Amino acid sequence: MRSCLRRGVANLFPVTKIGRLLLGRPVASSCASKASDGGGRSDSKSVVEVDDKRLDGSDVDKQLQTAEKKQQLAEVNQAEELEDEDDGTYYDRGASLPVPIPKHPMRRVYRLLREDFRNVRKGRFYIPDNEFFPTYCEVAIIGGGVMGSAIAFWLKHRAGEGLKVVVIEKDPTFCRGSTEPMVGGLHQQFSLAENIKMAKFGAEFLRDVKKYLSILDRDPPDVRFSPFGYLHLADESQVEDLKENFRLQRELGTEVELLWPAQLKSRYPWLNTDGVELASYGYGCEGSYDPDLLLKAYQQKGESLGVRFLNAEVIGFNFQRQMGVRVIDDGERAYERLSQIRVRLPNGHRREINPAYTIIAAGSDSGTIGNFARIGTHPGILSQPVPIDPRKRDVYAFQCFHGPGLDCPYVVDPNGFHFRREGFGGNYVCSRSSSQSDEDSEKKTDVLNLDVHYSHFEKAIRPLLTRRVPSFDSVKLESVRTAVYDHNTFDRGGIVGQHPYYPNLMIAAGFDGLGVQMSPAVGRAIMELIVDGEFTTIDLSPLSFDRFITNEPLYEKNVV
Repeated sequence: MRSCLRRGVANLFPVTKIGRLLLGRPVASSCASKASDGGGRSDSKSVVEVDDKRLDGSDVDKQLQTAEKKQQLAEVNQAEELEDEDDGTYYDRGASLPVPIPKHPMRRVYRLLREDFRNVRKGRFYIPDNEFFPTYCEVAIIGGGVMGSAIAFWLKHRAGEGLKVVVIEKDPTFCRGSTEPMVGGLHQQFSLAENIKMAKFGAEFLRDVKKYLSILDRDPPDVRFSPFGYLHLADESQVEDLKENFRLQRELGTEVELLWPAQLKSRYPWLNTDGVELASYGYGCEGSYDPDLLLKAYQQKGESLGVRFLNAEVIGFNFQRQMGVRVIDDGERAYERLSQIRVRLPNGHRREINPAYTIIAAGSDSGTIGNFARIGTHPGILSQPVPIDPRKRDVYAFQCFHGPGLDCPYVVDPNGFHFRREGFGGNYVCSRSSSQSDEDSEKKTDVLNLDVHYSHFEKAIRPLLTRRVPSFDSVKLESVRTAVYDHNTFDRGGIVGQHPYYPNLMIAAGFDGLGVQMSPAVGRAIMELIVDGEFTTIDLSPLSFDRFITNEPLYEKNVV
């Protein structure tokens, strides 16, 4: 019992006078030893020898007090150093041998508070991220936009707690992305079978979005889906392509019909059909929605399933050499796999994440992330870069009270511009495809500048609008939004699948504005590759990275 009391006292008062007295240890006197005579009486002014100097009693007291303070300070520093050790103990220096004594829990609290107050005093107080930083995970997704969030949702939806998923996003506001500012259209009139199948599943997903993304005890998500068809107009040079696309779309079950100029004029009397030879109209599962609401629904559902969204910027990768594995392409060399993702946190700290799988879904930044992984900068298979460049596209919102009514479809003009009705009250939005824009070749080199160009609407957009819809002669431009798209410079098609050099690296990017409506199918496809090892629903192997190496482009003709 006595030893327990001594240990408790030592924990609470290890270096104080009270502690030494309670432990029965000698305590240095704070005054000078007084010279006493045989009767026990002391002189009023005792004199002692200190450093070959004769000092009176008061000077001796000052010297001893200073020495005692230095000794106590040294003991405190020594105790703090011992406290900072990782073994969780400090040592009783009063014993003949250093005996480890368990540290009192309050001393750890004191040490943490002391460090916090020191940081506050130095102006660098922050919440430490050591305990909460996801150092290890099964899947790390670079890019927290709608594509990355969709992949995270499908992984947790299928695997649950079996997979730890981390989504890394450097800009939670998405001011430079394409999700928030884009038009938000849904259509199925594509020229590639893979895109038609993905768009059909996207329509099914949005129709049942409440079933997929609802959260218990919360209101079901509403992406504000508004149904209307897409009307693709074709001039003489585009008629054959339109017919070929129509046949493929009908084979795959798309609800689409062909309209001749006379039928167009009868159905849409406000439309000028000059120069139009043929048109295709989708009358089922097409329309518009709010991409921002869809993104939030993905993120909230993912968080409820355990997805960790990390605000950080990817600054590089670490690589690990695989013993006994050699690469033979342009020459023989050792193989190095991706082992870690290096990120920079908002507070400037740099950390590493160790994932089993890494997925690049960074939109227009996917090419840069690929360079970090040596894709496009090293010989052999790695010599082919990720062919994604950022492209700016302006979305114009205008008002015209005398324009087309509720029967207005999403009109895609042969000249590349397109427009649709936005709600009620004579509001419309329009844009122009990047490949058709006269300014796009200049804009793609200045993507960091998100300044809008109102003059471009007056010079290039308004004349086309007025020519196609004469009642648009009185339009009033309300606002302009700028989106940055992930433009695939190789064939304008999406990239889905595993990189041929890194078995633990996958890419889901390059859809050039179609990523939002394709995100349900692409997210599910990436999930299948990780969980099942192959595509089990829609075979997207033609969209793999391999086509860049074999130089087999897969052109999509109907990118809106």
